[in-house]
Amino acid sequence: MNLIEQHKEMQRVIRVAFYIRVSTSEQVSKENSLPAQKIALEEYAKENGMRVVGLYADEGKTAAKQIRKRKAIHEMLADIEAGKIDLVIFTRFDRFTRNPAEYYKMMETFDAAGVQWRAIMQSELDLNTPMGQTLILFYLGIGQQEIANISERIIATAQVRIQKGSPITGAQCLPFTHTIGINDRGDKIVIPDPQQLPAFWAYINHYEMNHSKRAAMIHANEMTGAKHNYNTYTNAMNNTLMYGHYKGNDNYCDPIVTKERWATWQEIQKKNVRARKTTREYIFTQLCICPECGTRMVGHWAGSYREYYYYRCNKYRLHKQCTNAYSAPELAIEEHLLTTIKPEIERFIAEYEIAQKEPVKKPSNADKIKKLEKKLQRVNYQYEEDRISQEEYDQKYKAIVEEMNTLRIEDNAPEVTERDLEPLRAFLRLDLDEVYKTLTREEKRALWRSVVSEIYIYPDGKIDPRFF
Repeated sequence: MNLIEQHKEMQRVIRVAFYIRVSTSEQVSKENSLPAQKIALEEYAKENGMRVVGLYADEGKTAAKQIRKRKAIHEMLADIEAGKIDLVIFTRFDRFTRNPAEYYKMMETFDAAGVQWRAIMQSELDLNTPMGQTLILFYLGIGQQEIANISERIIATAQVRIQKGSPITGAQCLPFTHTIGINDRGDKIVIPDPQQLPAFWAYINHYEMNHSKRAAMIHANEMTGAKHNYNTYTNAMNNTLMYGHYKGNDNYCDPIVTKERWATWQEIQKKNVRARKTTREYIFTQLCICPECGTRMVGHWAGSYREYYYYRCNKYRLHKQCTNAYSAPELAIEEHLLTTIKPEIERFIAEYEIAQKEPVKKPSNADKIKKLEKKLQRVNYQYEEDRISQEEYDQKYKAIVEEMNTLRIEDNAPEVTERDLEPLRAFLRLDLDEVYKTLTREEKRALWRSVVSEIYIYPDGKIDPRFF
């Protein structure tokens, strides 16, 4: 067995995922059809000895769409975070994305999981070479310009339709008071819906007299048998279509009321806005983390004569999707931090200074690493022959690789990044107990944010702050 074959044997069996996409306009194209992309990817995976673990297909989606609107790619990113994928392949880069912002957002997930992608028909796009990275930027620039050109054409077309009074959306996007009709020339136009107007007028007449949206909604539904909700009535009342206006065209459709009467509804709404009686400052807002589900805990208060502040996990409180039922008193968090912050800073400074010193030379771990490489070969062979399950393989592979990485890190200890410790030493010189008593709640929040990154609140009441 030559060196190249030995190297291949030592390599981990790659778990590859296919990503295929086709826009609505491309669905009839043979070259870019979903089946054609799938066949090309299957052949590539087979030729390179890859194990296919997933197929993610977005049909009728453009590459400019945001991730949240592309279901399949969202599922793929979730599986990447879960450690189920080693490599994502697609036919061409534009199948993946044309949007630079979305690309960099997705690459955060890829990089955090150590996963790469590959465009099998564009081998020049190599993440591991300076030229490949430059070409990727070039393709993203072209894609962004193409998106901009398409957007300009869409906007120009929409403006023409608006000036002609033609609808640019479906009836479902209009307020419930309007629908799409046909004029004398046979053109589609937006018109008031005569079937819905009785409910709207019942709502408006009641609202103008009583100034209550909720009461007007109940009245209109009872009077006409309608089943519209609060937002349906409010959105209609605020829409400029009520007086025939839409995006610069004052004669877009037939008006239901005058502009002046519509303006009075807006004035009533302004007067009805309720101001909060008190504004509460939570010292640890956005800092407290639930270790059970990973979400940020939210502040709440209780008490009659004196307000007491707490932090809780709303995933448990509101949805019962977490097991952390503990509400951490703000006073307990403050007391814990005031007690531990200085020892933690002293420990950090000591560890940093030790790391800055010349490390002691240790014997090389080369022999140990060689033995682990042979062990990894045996695990790969067992997996390829289906002698161990996917779960067993993942566990063994992870343990061996982690041990090898630890040994390599010992052999090649990275340089410690220099940092200015004077601000931390200045903090240690503070008479914190006395100074803290003089601070406002807002100043206390600023103080803790300057030295604390996160505070984990456990169900048993344990408080675990993460500093710096």
